[in-house]
Amino acid sequence: MKKNILLCILMLLFLFPIFVYAKIPDDIQYHQITLNEALELDGLDKIKETKKNNPITVHVFIGKGCPHCHDFLLYASTTLNKKLGDKVDYKIYETWYDSDNEKLFGYVSNYFKLNRSGVPFIVIGNDYYKGYSSTYNIDIERAIEKEYNKKDRFDFFKALDEYEPSEDIDDPTEVPTKEAFKLPEWAVLMLIILVPISFLVIVYLLFTMMDKNKKSKKKEKKNEKK
Repeated sequence: MKKNILLCILMLLFLFPIFVYAKIPDDIQYHQITLNEALELDGLDKIKETKKNNPITVHVFIGKGCPHCHDFLLYASTTLNKKLGDKVDYKIYETWYDSDNEKLFGYVSNYFKLNRSGVPFIVIGNDYYKGYSSTYNIDIERAIEKEYNKKDRFDFFKALDEYEPSEDIDDPTEVPTKEAFKLPEWAVLMLIILVPISFLVIVYLLFTMMDKNKKSKKKEKKNEKK
């Protein structure tokens, strides 16, 4: 009975970390904020939420205190919001004070075959805009309309997941390799299955050996008494 209890305790102690860490987190833990959160961060007035009509997602990388980011946010919350506010949803990433978002920005730059560029960096579908000035407005609005009217819209993060980062960059330490130190899913699954099985086999063999030793000692004692 004591042997069985000990075996159960050992199994729980061994399997607990596997259950907790079975799902490996993504290498880049980015943080998204909404347009209103970005406006508040930049000291601009929030806008009234517009009712959306199957909107596209525009990804924007900014830096807190960046003057060109300020100009874009002002444009997005006024002119662009009045024209196309119901067709656009924003995912915004502050990169100057958030190291995880900075890493993501480096990875995105690599995806577009660019050296890490300045902010704002605006991604609409599979198109991008480096920096911002009012001369971009027409192109940005056209890009939004174009992506909005597509039947098969571009899934930006799905494309990133499937993308293999290039090593041919000026400073490879700047752009993280997404698959670095990450096992394939099938390998993780095999580990989750095989490791506890191997452990149980070892425990079984250990207790079997202990039982044999006890039995042999009992036999020796009996022989001595005889």
